[in-house]
Amino acid sequence: MKKLHNVDIKDYTTFKVPSKVKELVFIEEENELFELFQTPLDRFMVIGKGSNVLFVEDYEGTVIHMATKSFKIEEENEEWVLVTVDAGLEWDDWVEISINKGWFGLENLSLIPGSVGAAPVQNIGAYGVEVSAFVHRVKVFDVVVKSFSWVASSACDFGYRQSIFQRKHEWIVTAVQFKLSKKFNPQLSYPALKTYFEHSELEKLTASDVRKAVIEIRTSKLPNPDQMGNAGSFFKNPMIDIALSKEIAKKYPDFPVYPAGEGKIKTHAAWLIEKAGLKGFTLGDAAVHEKQPLVLVNRGNATGKDMIKLAAYVQQQVFEKFKIWLEPEVRIIKN
Repeated sequence: MKKLHNVDIKDYTTFKVPSKVKELVFIEEENELFELFQTPLDRFMVIGKGSNVLFVEDYEGTVIHMATKSFKIEEENEEWVLVTVDAGLEWDDWVEISINKGWFGLENLSLIPGSVGAAPVQNIGAYGVEVSAFVHRVKVFDVVVKSFSWVASSACDFGYRQSIFQRKHEWIVTAVQFKLSKKFNPQLSYPALKTYFEHSELEKLTASDVRKAVIEIRTSKLPNPDQMGNAGSFFKNPMIDIALSKEIAKKYPDFPVYPAGEGKIKTHAAWLIEKAGLKGFTLGDAAVHEKQPLVLVNRGNATGKDMIKLAAYVQQQVFEKFKIWLEPEVRIIKN
């Protein structure tokens, strides 16, 4: 277990904004958590790649970085495989490994930044697929009782970009067990993928083909965090009442809507932001991305407070125009 004190977290998050943390701890074996929590920590948080977090100010606590990176086959047959993957393995590395091994299902989730441990916490999703469809169970360390346990998928309370792990602050995800198919079944219902493969022979399609398409589509629209600080989608796609959606559609016939159940409609936050005239909008070095307005970017020297100021402005402008309040997908860290 490696510890750093009074360190700038900038290089450990994808937003690349400066912020001092009291202590940064690297967990290289999950049993090191017993040692770390021998004495209760007043304040702590867990990060993987730091790809879904924004530090607004200095953090007077311990940041735990899961650095475990192995995987193990637990069970398999001719149809599926059950694999346990350490929380610290980079997500896209795991997607590539699974495809190369002939284990399918995760290809639509290619190139999502972050770690395996963060995937069920946020219930990551892209191009018509959510990770919850492939999570068998999740291993957690309870810092209060100081023990490990498994949480079955059915008990994870998965929803749109949410799970029980966002509420159980005493749990640290240490591994995720996936059940993946050995038979490739392409999921191409998402419009961008449907368009990409419209002239292809679908019976000859491979998971690698889908992964390649997803990577091409993502890189054409989304900024690389290594080149421009960002955390991907900053806001969740909002759920709204049917009545409000009909009211908006009267003025905007192209208003995108998708049934969400229980009398709700889901729409695209990116569409709302663009229609509010904010695509490419800047406040100093904090900006709405010029190609994908759902992404807020640090163009070089923005602080966490700059990013929050921009986010608040976007929320206010969208609300004034559409009466819809955008909720952040990114975790906002304040003291």
